[in-house]
Amino acid sequence: SSGINAEWQLRPGEKDLKSVDRNKHPWVVVTSHRPLYTSQDQNGDHVVGLHMIMALEELFYTYKVNIHLSGHYHSYESTCAVVSGDCVKPGTGTVYIVVGTSGHSLEQQAYRPYSW
Repeated sequence: SSGINAEWQLRPGEKDLKSVDRNKHPWVVVTSHRPLYTSQDQNGDHVVGLHMIMALEELFYTYKVNIHLSGHYHSYESTCAVVSGDCVKPGTGTVYIVVGTSGHSLEQQAYRPYSW
């Protein structure tokens, strides 16, 4: 076995998200290396983010994921609570945080103007 769970890749973590007892664990935080939402102007990475949004955002909404933490970039960003690219009432969407704070001098690209 390669150690890669194909079911996890096909429907990432749905079994785990379904099993969360919100009475014991009122906050659900999901992590990944790459961000779903970032305003950094990198076309290739933007496409990856769009694919991640298509694969994950519905799950995050369905199972009420509170926060998504990611890295990949070397500068900090955070969004409002987001659903389908729009800011929504706090508690009804996921807050996306890019925590890649070290190495900021490596980032030379511009930022895209998003409302979130």
